[in-house]
Amino acid sequence: MAVTKYLLVLLFIIGLGDLSIGQSREPITIEFEQTPLREALQAIDALPQVKLSYNPTALPSGTVINQSFVQVSIDEILQTLLGDQYELKHIGDYIIIQKTSKQKEKHTYKIKGDIKDAETGEKLTNVTIYEINTLDATLSDEKGEFELEVNAKTELATFAISRKNYQDTIVQLSDLQTLQSDLTLSPNTLSTPDDADTDRLAIEFNRLVRFFTSKKNRKNTENVTETQDRYFQFSLIPAVGTNMSMGGQVRHKLSFNLLAGYSYGLDEGFELGGVYNINRHNVSGAQIAGFGNTVGGSASGFQMAGFINTSRDYGQIAQIAGFTNIVTDSLSGFQLSGFSNISGKLDGAQISGFSNVAKGRVDGFQLAGFSNHSRSVDGMQLSGVINTTNELEGVQLAGLINVTKILNGTQISVINYADSVASGIQLGLINIVKKNGYIEAGIEHSDLFPVGFTVRSGIHKFYNVFSVNTQFRDKRLWAGGFGFGSQLSLYKNLFATVEARAHYLGKWENPIETFNLLTRLHINLGYQLLNNLSITGGPVINIYIAEETGEGTGQYGYDIAQSPFYNEIEEGQSVQLWLGYEFAIRF
Repeated sequence: MAVTKYLLVLLFIIGLGDLSIGQSREPITIEFEQTPLREALQAIDALPQVKLSYNPTALPSGTVINQSFVQVSIDEILQTLLGDQYELKHIGDYIIIQKTSKQKEKHTYKIKGDIKDAETGEKLTNVTIYEINTLDATLSDEKGEFELEVNAKTELATFAISRKNYQDTIVQLSDLQTLQSDLTLSPNTLSTPDDADTDRLAIEFNRLVRFFTSKKNRKNTENVTETQDRYFQFSLIPAVGTNMSMGGQVRHKLSFNLLAGYSYGLDEGFELGGVYNINRHNVSGAQIAGFGNTVGGSASGFQMAGFINTSRDYGQIAQIAGFTNIVTDSLSGFQLSGFSNISGKLDGAQISGFSNVAKGRVDGFQLAGFSNHSRSVDGMQLSGVINTTNELEGVQLAGLINVTKILNGTQISVINYADSVASGIQLGLINIVKKNGYIEAGIEHSDLFPVGFTVRSGIHKFYNVFSVNTQFRDKRLWAGGFGFGSQLSLYKNLFATVEARAHYLGKWENPIETFNLLTRLHINLGYQLLNNLSITGGPVINIYIAEETGEGTGQYGYDIAQSPFYNEIEEGQSVQLWLGYEFAIRF
């Protein structure tokens, strides 16, 4: 087949912008009446928001347009005018029109030369030169020189030349031709703000990302802001695969990485990596990796990795990892890991072998072998050792200690601490409330023990009681007790308390070794004499349960019951009930 050999070099200056291929543009209204196709394209190109790039000789001749478009996107208008034989690609502000590739034979295109600053003449290193269809790419060397050869099934090769803080240039080249030329790039007067550029490249500073990607990968990502959508990619490692060193600019539906891969994102698709999957921007769908998944934007769907999953922005996702899961922003979903989970605000659940951290509010559930931490909780924290939060609306359950600043729920642990209690209770051996809590000591006298010492802590509505009581004469018994109580204000300085305490009884000399337990139910009235001084008194119901001290002896525990109204032996245990009294001074 005879092929006309011609050389067409088109140089266009393109403003930098974070625009992607296939992006939507603002709709326009335009009308054509007996308008030749070339004139119609010129009319569209004259619009202020449009820049077209195409080879006029590749357009069909004799085509006349009679059609009106009302509030229709430019892409739709162009596709209607050109038909299926042409495709559109977006590079920066430009729409590139090229024939749909139907050729089976590959054509060779070669471009080489050096690149200089248009204003200073200084040679520019690390400039990215790439063909927009094949994604073959190279970087200019320390002398500003480059050379790139491409084999493609297109009539034209379109090369983009890009460098950070410079305006892009496009070169279109016909088949079987070589261009050797010195190129210049003009500094970009509308440079990207430093914070926006840092945000765009944030993932490239990740140590794991830098370990798995090459300098060429990262430099191309730094220079090129345009992105593409492709259905499928395969990589051995970043830069060795179907997208080569330009993988960081391409989003996919299906992505397979034998060892590791480096892409722009995943669009409602699936990604499988033998070791590590890296996506610079958003991911939706499922990612599975032997070692880890890293997402530089938001993540939705599912991530599973042998070691680590990370997402830099908002996550609506389920993450499962052997070691740790991290969502830097808020998380709506689920994290399960062998060691730790970290998120911003959490709407869902975190389960880990060691610790969970939610830097924002938790609306849900945290379960950890050692510790849970969050800014606030509307739900539950359950840990083997410690839970901490600023505000609790729900339940904290820990093996050792719970800590919150504001309590609007329930704390259950050996030690519970709250700065203040708005509503709720603490259940534990030691309950401490710093601001509006209740801590009180007391000296008491009762029907069984002439002297006793008590400590109460918690809140008035529900508090703990520790007590030690003793006899100095007669049987010389002592008792150690623990229980719960509640205090109710009646009128001005008058109040009532109800307490239930369980006591273990012992004897200073010759104690018995069998089970014996004294439970006392106290119903007291009290009067507040001063801010830190009150007196109480009232009846006590005593319940004493004891085993036989020796087989056949007929003796059960200590002889302490005074006129019991219930005295029975049931299944080898004696149960006695009687009324007593107690008076105390509290301070």
